[in-house]
Amino acid sequence: MNNLSLSYLNNGDLEKAEATQNESISIKTEYRGEDCIELAQSYNNMAIVKKRQNEYDEAYRYQKKSIAIKDAPDYATHLYNMAGMENARGNNEQAVYYIEMAIELWEVDSEFYYYKLMEAYERDLQLLNRDTLDKLP
Repeated sequence: MNNLSLSYLNNGDLEKAEATQNESISIKTEYRGEDCIELAQSYNNMAIVKKRQNEYDEAYRYQKKSIAIKDAPDYATHLYNMAGMENARGNNEQAVYYIEMAIELWEVDSEFYYYKLMEAYERDLQLLNRDTLDKLP
């Protein structure tokens, strides 16, 4: 539902984006609980919707909720988005704090993802070589 909401958002249909995101939040909260990691993305997306609707206090509230879930896969991105919220509110020190946290996490994550990417690349090469060898006369 997050992707559907973002599609509505990208097409300028803020009402549908908000409704879809609200539904996503309700379902995840009901079935997975208040602190499930999937909620972090929904809160982050709702913050984006609210910001586009010029509802900055609500956007800020949702962004705070997204960074409260620290195990979320996109936590660094949520921190970076929070920096933007703080900057817009004139809280430059807080903005710098969140940016530094995001950068630190991205640096740690980049090494992990580099190795995961290399593993996937090696598997793809093995499959490609196997398929190529099977086609040889």
